[in-house]
Amino acid sequence: MKYISLFLKKICGLFTVQKIKIATCVYLLDGDYVQMAQQKGKLVGFLGYGGKVKKGQTIRGNAIEELWEETGGKVELRINPEEEGGIFSKEDFLIPVGKIDFYNGENVPKNKPSFRVYFFVCKRYEGRAVDTVEMVDHQLFNRRNLPLESLVKGDELFIPKLLNDQPLVGSVRRSSDWEVISNDLRPATPEDLDF
Repeated sequence: MKYISLFLKKICGLFTVQKIKIATCVYLLDGDYVQMAQQKGKLVGFLGYGGKVKKGQTIRGNAIEELWEETGGKVELRINPEEEGGIFSKEDFLIPVGKIDFYNGENVPKNKPSFRVYFFVCKRYEGRAVDTVEMVDHQLFNRRNLPLESLVKGDELFIPKLLNDQPLVGSVRRSSDWEVISNDLRPATPEDLDF
Protein backbone atom coordinates (compact mmCIF):
# COMPACT_ATOMS: atom_id res chain seq x y z
CA MET A 1 0.00 0.00 0.00
CA LYS A 2 2.87 2.35 0.86
CA TYR A 3 4.39 1.89 -2.60
CA ILE A 4 1.07 2.54 -4.35
CA SER A 5 0.67 5.78 -2.39
CA LEU A 6 4.19 6.93 -3.33
CA PHE A 7 3.56 5.96 -6.96
CA LEU A 8 0.31 7.95 -7.10
CA LYS A 9 1.96 11.00 -5.51
CA LYS A 10 4.72 10.84 -8.10
CA ILE A 11 2.27 10.45 -11.01
CA CYS A 12 0.03 13.27 -9.74
CA GLY A 13 3.07 15.49 -9.33
CA LEU A 14 3.88 15.02 -13.02
CA PHE A 15 0.53 16.46 -13.99
CA THR A 16 0.26 19.40 -11.62
CA VAL A 17 0.51 22.75 -13.31
CA GLN A 18 2.86 25.22 -11.73
CA LYS A 19 1.17 28.59 -11.86
CA ILE A 20 3.32 31.50 -12.92
CA LYS A 21 3.57 34.22 -10.29
CA ILE A 22 2.24 37.42 -11.82
CA ALA A 23 3.48 40.87 -10.77
CA THR A 24 3.20 44.47 -11.90
CA CYS A 25 5.65 47.35 -12.01
CA VAL A 26 4.73 51.02 -12.59
CA TYR A 27 7.19 53.78 -13.42
CA LEU A 28 6.03 57.36 -12.81
CA LEU A 29 7.15 59.68 -15.62
CA ASP A 30 7.23 63.46 -15.44
CA GLY A 31 8.65 64.78 -18.70
CA ASP A 32 12.23 63.53 -18.86
CA TYR A 33 12.19 62.32 -15.26
CA VAL A 34 11.16 59.05 -13.66
CA GLN A 35 10.35 58.55 -9.98
CA MET A 36 11.81 55.35 -8.50
CA ALA A 37 12.66 53.95 -5.07
CA GLN A 38 14.51 51.14 -3.35
CA GLN A 39 12.75 48.13 -1.92
CA LYS A 40 13.45 47.91 1.80
CA GLY A 41 15.54 44.89 2.75
CA LYS A 42 15.06 42.89 -0.46
CA LEU A 43 16.57 43.98 -3.75
CA VAL A 44 19.52 46.34 -4.03
CA GLY A 45 18.93 49.20 -6.44
CA PHE A 46 16.17 51.46 -7.71
CA LEU A 47 13.01 50.17 -9.35
CA GLY A 48 9.39 51.07 -10.03
CA TYR A 49 6.35 50.48 -7.84
CA GLY A 50 4.50 47.18 -7.92
CA GLY A 51 4.03 43.73 -6.52
CA LYS A 52 2.46 40.32 -6.87
CA VAL A 53 -1.07 40.13 -8.25
CA LYS A 54 -3.37 38.64 -5.64
CA LYS A 55 -6.16 36.20 -6.33
CA GLY A 56 -9.20 38.04 -7.69
CA GLN A 57 -7.22 41.14 -8.77
CA THR A 58 -6.84 42.38 -12.30
CA ILE A 59 -3.36 43.27 -13.50
CA ARG A 60 -4.18 46.97 -13.74
CA GLY A 61 -6.08 46.93 -10.45
CA ASN A 62 -3.03 45.47 -8.74
CA ALA A 63 -0.78 48.08 -10.34
CA ILE A 64 -2.93 50.91 -8.98
CA GLU A 65 -3.17 49.36 -5.51
CA GLU A 66 0.58 48.72 -5.29
CA LEU A 67 1.36 52.22 -6.54
CA TRP A 68 -0.86 53.67 -3.82
CA GLU A 69 0.64 51.48 -1.09
CA GLU A 70 4.29 51.86 -2.07
CA THR A 71 4.16 55.64 -2.42
CA GLY A 72 2.57 56.08 0.99
CA GLY A 73 -0.76 57.11 -0.53
CA LYS A 74 0.86 60.35 -1.67
CA VAL A 75 0.65 59.77 -5.43
CA GLU A 76 -2.75 60.19 -7.10
CA LEU A 77 -3.50 59.45 -10.72
CA ARG A 78 -5.03 62.58 -12.24
CA ILE A 79 -8.60 62.25 -13.40
CA ASN A 80 -10.07 65.18 -15.25
CA PRO A 81 -12.58 63.75 -17.76
CA GLU A 82 -13.00 67.03 -19.63
CA GLU A 83 -9.27 67.54 -20.06
CA GLU A 84 -8.64 63.89 -20.87
CA GLY A 85 -11.34 63.58 -23.50
CA GLY A 86 -13.63 61.31 -21.54
CA ILE A 87 -11.18 59.08 -19.69
CA PHE A 88 -12.94 58.12 -16.45
CA SER A 89 -10.85 55.28 -15.05
CA LYS A 90 -7.54 55.39 -13.21
CA GLU A 91 -6.61 52.26 -15.13
CA ASP A 92 -6.65 54.29 -18.36
CA PHE A 93 -3.62 56.23 -17.12
CA LEU A 94 -1.45 53.14 -17.02
CA ILE A 95 0.37 52.74 -20.33
CA PRO A 96 1.59 49.15 -20.94
CA VAL A 97 5.26 49.07 -21.99
CA GLY A 98 6.38 45.50 -21.38
CA LYS A 99 5.63 41.93 -20.45
CA ILE A 100 8.69 39.97 -19.36
CA ASP A 101 9.04 36.45 -17.99
CA PHE A 102 11.85 36.13 -15.45
CA TYR A 103 13.68 32.88 -14.78
CA ASN A 104 15.50 33.45 -11.49
CA GLY A 105 18.14 30.75 -11.03
CA GLU A 106 20.21 28.57 -13.30
CA ASN A 107 18.03 25.46 -12.88
CA VAL A 108 14.59 26.91 -13.61
CA PRO A 109 13.02 24.98 -16.53
CA LYS A 110 12.54 26.92 -19.78
CA ASN A 111 8.76 26.57 -19.72
CA LYS A 112 8.30 27.57 -16.03
CA PRO A 113 9.27 31.19 -15.37
CA SER A 114 9.64 32.36 -11.78
CA PHE A 115 7.63 35.51 -12.50
CA ARG A 116 5.81 37.28 -15.30
CA VAL A 117 5.96 41.03 -14.80
CA TYR A 118 3.64 43.48 -16.53
CA PHE A 119 5.32 46.89 -16.85
CA PHE A 120 3.51 50.23 -17.09
CA VAL A 121 4.40 53.90 -17.23
CA CYS A 122 2.14 56.60 -15.86
CA LYS A 123 2.48 60.17 -17.10
CA ARG A 124 -0.58 61.67 -15.40
CA TYR A 125 -0.14 61.80 -11.66
CA GLU A 126 0.18 64.25 -8.81
CA GLY A 127 2.25 64.06 -5.66
CA ARG A 128 5.59 62.79 -4.48
CA ALA A 129 6.12 59.44 -2.82
CA VAL A 130 7.13 59.10 0.82
CA ASP A 131 8.97 56.24 2.52
CA THR A 132 6.81 53.27 3.43
CA VAL A 133 7.26 49.87 5.05
CA GLU A 134 8.25 48.50 1.63
CA MET A 135 9.84 51.37 -0.33
CA VAL A 136 12.43 53.96 0.69
CA ASP A 137 14.71 56.60 -0.81
CA HIS A 138 12.33 57.82 -3.54
CA GLN A 139 14.24 59.79 -6.17
CA LEU A 140 13.82 61.41 -9.56
CA PHE A 141 16.18 60.31 -12.33
CA ASN A 142 16.59 61.59 -15.86
CA ARG A 143 15.06 58.72 -17.82
CA ARG A 144 17.19 59.50 -20.89
CA ASN A 145 20.39 59.22 -18.86
CA LEU A 146 19.68 56.70 -16.11
CA PRO A 147 22.50 55.85 -13.70
CA LEU A 148 22.52 52.18 -14.75
CA GLU A 149 24.67 51.12 -11.80
CA SER A 150 21.91 52.37 -9.46
CA LEU A 151 19.22 50.06 -10.89
CA VAL A 152 18.47 46.56 -9.61
CA LYS A 153 21.13 44.25 -11.06
CA GLY A 154 20.15 43.16 -14.57
CA ASP A 155 17.45 45.80 -15.03
CA GLU A 156 19.85 47.98 -17.03
CA LEU A 157 19.18 45.56 -19.90
CA PHE A 158 15.56 46.60 -20.37
CA ILE A 159 14.41 49.46 -18.08
CA PRO A 160 16.06 52.25 -20.14
CA LYS A 161 14.19 50.97 -23.20
CA LEU A 162 10.85 50.60 -21.44
CA LEU A 163 11.10 54.16 -20.11
CA ASN A 164 12.04 55.63 -23.48
CA ASP A 165 9.23 54.49 -25.76
CA GLN A 166 10.71 51.10 -26.69
CA PRO A 167 8.18 48.54 -25.39
CA LEU A 168 9.51 44.99 -24.98
CA VAL A 169 8.26 41.45 -24.49
CA GLY A 170 10.14 38.22 -23.95
CA SER A 171 12.20 36.68 -21.20
CA VAL A 172 15.24 37.24 -19.01
CA ARG A 173 17.16 34.44 -17.29
CA ARG A 174 19.12 35.45 -14.19
CA SER A 175 21.56 33.51 -12.05
CA SER A 176 20.92 33.05 -8.34
CA ASP A 177 22.97 36.22 -7.71
CA TRP A 178 20.87 38.14 -10.30
CA GLU A 179 23.44 38.29 -13.10
CA VAL A 180 21.72 38.12 -16.49
CA ILE A 181 22.60 34.82 -18.14
CA SER A 182 20.52 35.28 -21.28
CA ASN A 183 17.53 37.09 -22.67
CA ASP A 184 14.99 36.74 -25.42
CA LEU A 185 13.66 40.31 -25.54
CA ARG A 186 12.09 41.76 -28.65
CA PRO A 187 10.11 44.87 -29.56
CA ALA A 188 6.50 44.55 -28.49
CA THR A 189 3.57 44.75 -30.88
CA PRO A 190 0.29 46.45 -29.90
CA GLU A 191 -1.22 42.96 -29.49
CA ASP A 192 1.55 42.03 -27.03
CA LEU A 193 0.60 44.97 -24.84
CA ASP A 194 -3.14 44.38 -24.74
CA PHE A 195 -3.42 43.92 -20.99
